[in-house]
Amino acid sequence: MADTPSFVVLGADSYLTARPATPIQMAHACRAAGFDVAIPAAWGDELIALDCARQLVDRTILPAVFCACERVYERLMAPGPELAPFLIRTAAPPVATARYLRELYRDAPLDITYVGTCPSARDPIIDRQIEPATFLADLAQRGIDPTNEATVFQAVFSPDRRRCYSLPGGLPTDEMLQGLNPAGRSVGAVEPLVARCTIEITADEYAADLAQYLLLQEPVLLDLAPRLGCVCSGAVGTTQPGRARSAVVALEPPRSPHPIVDPAVSVDLHVSVDDGEGHAPEEDPAADNNGQDPGGRSADLAAVSAAVAPSNR
Repeated sequence: MADTPSFVVLGADSYLTARPATPIQMAHACRAAGFDVAIPAAWGDELIALDCARQLVDRTILPAVFCACERVYERLMAPGPELAPFLIRTAAPPVATARYLRELYRDAPLDITYVGTCPSARDPIIDRQIEPATFLADLAQRGIDPTNEATVFQAVFSPDRRRCYSLPGGLPTDEMLQGLNPAGRSVGAVEPLVARCTIEITADEYAADLAQYLLLQEPVLLDLAPRLGCVCSGAVGTTQPGRARSAVVALEPPRSPHPIVDPAVSVDLHVSVDDGEGHAPEEDPAADNNGQDPGGRSADLAAVSAAVAPSNR
């Protein structure tokens, strides 16, 4: 296995934890530690944003709730399945990134390490997960200080850290949701039946805001990821939810007008629910509703309102 290419996927929380070291310095530190390539989990964000925009193209339920985070899913579904018809659920960014890499190098064995605290990284598609603080401590024990590494790439392969479709955590931009991103249109994110905009809910009383948007039947994509602790969106430590994504974006280069991930590589972002006992996965109640009203009618919004209220903890 000595010749197996070793990839390290760096989550948004790893970059934030490593400050004042820059993402480029972190990439150099990873190479010094023996990894062949450091890949940003933002690649997974890009895949998720594209998938989300595609799912919404012909969706008839007006409000939708973005859900690419296990923590968000568990919090929203804890009271019951009432919110399931509204969820746009995908695999989490580190899992999406790992699936992309394995599909890209289909005929080659890969060793994939993820540095970050996303709970979905226990997926077997990832060989091992290391928390950022532990990873940095391990680098220090080896005499590797990321802040002493080069701040530019010279004669070293540099995976593109830019974004085209996404915001941290995989949330699609409004351009993507409205079919206005030329790169997105070319790969299926065309003008939707209903043009939506993203609404980030960050208030302490988030359940009231969520219920209000659902009851109003507004054409929106609701996002609670930073509020509910999604580290891939930048919710790290004491960072305020409303500032989480901007903290990640501040470490990134300007956006790209062109796709970052290869659109010809097909990646399955489906999520199944495991019962935790190693039994066969059950179907995700948020999956396969095709964006249509269950039973040909609107979801029971009174039940939804009652269901989300207890989750506001």
